[in-house]
Amino acid sequence: MIDSMLAEQLAEATCTTEDGDHVVVQKDYSDLIRLYDRVVSPQQASGYLQVGDWEPVAATCGVIECVRPDHLDHAHIVKEQEDLQLVASHAVSLADLYRKGRKAGLLTAQSTGYGG
Repeated sequence: MIDSMLAEQLAEATCTTEDGDHVVVQKDYSDLIRLYDRVVSPQQASGYLQVGDWEPVAATCGVIECVRPDHLDHAHIVKEQEDLQLVASHAVSLADLYRKGRKAGLLTAQSTGYGG
């Protein structure tokens, strides 16, 4: 019963983007979904339909206002994924730092004393 009420209100409140890849709240529509004794955002309602609880959700597709259920996940998971992507894109190995230092003339080749 709750699921059908939420789905009906979301269908009225949202529209598909021009590229057909995202579902967003229509600009001329109230951004609240009414459910018995509570009022929730369309993203919360859509997240409930996707993940089955009322924990905060966030879009995984990069479109912050997207409410497409398969583009939503728990907010803490999305934040962790974004943090990991940031770290991976900025990760530098010690070998990279060494090569840059050698190239800039900051380091000289020297025997490490290992193996001989």
